[in-house]
Amino acid sequence: MKKNYLLSSIFLCSSLLAQEYLAELPTNPEANKCYAKCIVPDEYKDKIARVLVREAYDELEIVSAEYKTEYQDIVIRPASKRFVYKLAVYKTITDKLWIKDPYHQLKIIPVSFKNDFEKIEIKAKTGSWVAGDKDPDCPSINPVDCRVFHYRESQALFRKIPVAKIADNASTSSKRIDGNYTLITKQVEVSPAQTIQEDIPAKIKTIERHVLVKDVTTRKATIPAEYKEIKKKILLKEG
Repeated sequence: MKKNYLLSSIFLCSSLLAQEYLAELPTNPEANKCYAKCIVPDEYKDKIARVLVREAYDELEIVSAEYKTEYQDIVIRPASKRFVYKLAVYKTITDKLWIKDPYHQLKIIPVSFKNDFEKIEIKAKTGSWVAGDKDPDCPSINPVDCRVFHYRESQALFRKIPVAKIADNASTSSKRIDGNYTLITKQVEVSPAQTIQEDIPAKIKTIERHVLVKDVTTRKATIPAEYKEIKKKILLKEG
């Protein structure tokens, strides 16, 4: 019964770490007694890594131009004097009157992105001792003393996360839009009337005008960045 138990213990101990096998044996062992050691496994901790998958950027919105309405009295013909024998002499001229001022039209060029990758470590590098075959030249009758070990290392694991980075920020292009005008014909006095004098009232024309108060502009809104949470294991303590 003791022999079967000893063989079973040797088989289970073959998977233990090298440093446990290489540790010193008890200084005062008892005859016909088996000794076993328990191995504490590696301790890991889960951690959430926050990865930036898209940077914050700005969006632009066009704000329309603002106008105010004004009414302007235009003298078509000024007041004058009329005489019985000789009337006043006039000449006709034409003026240009703007009824809508020119303005600038804006066009938004959206933000553009470029594809990239972010490399994240999801498991740290580890190492362990692995038991091999028995050394045929070992003189000891204890199989544990004759076991050959080698160190096996496990490489760290990484993961590539696709991210979008800003290539060009949003911008605008400007184009001038012409306003509207009307032609006003009016008379200008060259010489006054003479002899008998009488009043000739002026002729007035009221023109409605749309005056530019504020030109077309843009309003900026910031779009926040986007993140992605990645779960990874961190080695806290080796076994």
